[in-house]
Amino acid sequence: MASSLLAQTSTHLTGQMFQTQLSAPIAGTTYNEAVSGTSLARFAQVNSLGFYLDRRCPSDKMFSLNANNICVREFFDQAADQLDWGVSYPNGLVYVGPKEYTAILRTLFVLRGEDARKLPSDAAKIWARHQNLQWEEGTNPKKLLESLADEAGVQIYGLDKIPHDIWGAGWTPSLSLANRVQFIVGQFGFTFKFDSTGLKIALIPIKIDSVATVRSLPDGGQAQQRIESWKMELPRCQFVAKNGKVYVRGLVEDLERILPNGTVKPVYVAQTQNAAQPGQNYRVVSKQPAPTADLDKQRLTLPKVSVPPIILAQKIADRLGLQVEVNVEQLRAAGMAPEKVIEFEIQDATVDQFFDALGQKAGCKMTRQGNKIIITP
Repeated sequence: MASSLLAQTSTHLTGQMFQTQLSAPIAGTTYNEAVSGTSLARFAQVNSLGFYLDRRCPSDKMFSLNANNICVREFFDQAADQLDWGVSYPNGLVYVGPKEYTAILRTLFVLRGEDARKLPSDAAKIWARHQNLQWEEGTNPKKLLESLADEAGVQIYGLDKIPHDIWGAGWTPSLSLANRVQFIVGQFGFTFKFDSTGLKIALIPIKIDSVATVRSLPDGGQAQQRIESWKMELPRCQFVAKNGKVYVRGLVEDLERILPNGTVKPVYVAQTQNAAQPGQNYRVVSKQPAPTADLDKQRLTLPKVSVPPIILAQKIADRLGLQVEVNVEQLRAAGMAPEKVIEFEIQDATVDQFFDALGQKAGCKMTRQGNKIIITP
């Protein structure tokens, strides 16, 4: 199988400049039946971003997109969504691949880095060493792994599990040795574990549901209140309060939303094409699984919160695997300010009761139709 496509640029951005460029607006550009691999790679290169298309994604798949009134990140999210792929943004790299894998990629990088730091100091230094990963046209990824191991003086067990494959020429921004190895083996469904010396690793299958890291935060003297608030904002995470701290287990993308003062940054929401134009609907692109089974049996309790009603509707819908459709201009024309903060709380409500009550409080109508929440004046 031919490998993925990767865009290399000598001026690729990293750190805050990488994040800033992802937020940069795009002038109107239309893609009609564009070839995914070359078009995405070229777009990344123009924006000085490293780009990689996972070997499991066919580079000749086609997409069409009107890239107008959106930012760089929205372009990648929308294109990937249309292609039924996912996107991850490790530092300096836009990584497009299977949805399940891109959802955990950054967390896998963090976990292998954490494991490496626990090793004896000499081994820890080997695995922490950063440099670019480069390979030539026709490279066998198994040989690439062997080359990395020989150069570092470590051993990799289980290489026989990697099927034969041939990759086109490629390159990545600077990564630690641990993450260079993960970058390669992850595309075959593997991660790895260290032995006690740190000089040997064994490939093991990735268990998607068990991929998570832990962060501890001060409870601010109100552990239970914070946990209840965070549960609503971060439904995929798990929480334990102990000795003045709250331990949060989840994916990196969720944990980094928690600010030092205990508040949670809003989730990034990608809009559909031309959503910023007056009169256009937009939908929340849910990063959660498919709609929760037995929605009619769900009961929702929410302590008092102060939040714009549309944002709250989006968060709860995302938690339930639903989509939200709303015409913001129509709401404003009817006298409602969608960005206005309201206070809202509810006890033991069904899904329909929750959205009905929220709509009444906000001065609009929120109705569930199948797997969508429709918001109207």
